[in-house]
Amino acid sequence: MSCKPNRHPKQVDRFRQPFCIFRYPFTQLKQMQTPRNLIIVAIVIIASVACGDGPAGKQATQDCSATPKEFLTWYKANYDPVNHIQFAPLTANDISGYYRVNFDSVAKYQQHLKASGYFSDKFLADQLQYFKTVSHELEQSHQNDGPPEGLEYDLLLYTQEPELWLTDTLQCKPVDGQKGTFQAVSLAGTLRFYTANKSGKCQIDSIAPITE
Repeated sequence: MSCKPNRHPKQVDRFRQPFCIFRYPFTQLKQMQTPRNLIIVAIVIIASVACGDGPAGKQATQDCSATPKEFLTWYKANYDPVNHIQFAPLTANDISGYYRVNFDSVAKYQQHLKASGYFSDKFLADQLQYFKTVSHELEQSHQNDGPPEGLEYDLLLYTQEPELWLTDTLQCKPVDGQKGTFQAVSLAGTLRFYTANKSGKCQIDSIAPITE
């Protein structure tokens, strides 16, 4: 494997670091008449950058443990504008008389989530697929009373009592052996947050309720 000098240290591939650190200086410095102390300084600088001591290295190892509680804080502050949207309203203009998912409303809802910065593209795509599944089932069932099946609870907190999550989260801790996975507990129940580092920013890939 070749290891050419990198003129942009922040772009060093961390999986090639052990090779780059030791091969970079000695292939060329033998031919240079440079004072030994400068050579040592150069090697230390290269090793420091390659090992991720700079900002890029810190981003690559960013801890996402605070993300679930940060999301809950955002959701509490933005709950009303996010949830005033009706996904399947019954209106006088709806000649079918049955619940149907309004995908314009779904798009507005997801715009709120995307703008928060807490949700990944994967989360939004999976959620949109859920709305499509609910839409198909409502078309088959012709439901026209009661809460629309599949939309009768908070779609982020998986409960009909979201205030219990937004007023008090008792604890949030990492799940052993599952990188980027955190389990939060409140009076409403238990949720598992699956997070990932997306270009230096922690985002939520999935939220799942945990039942005992």
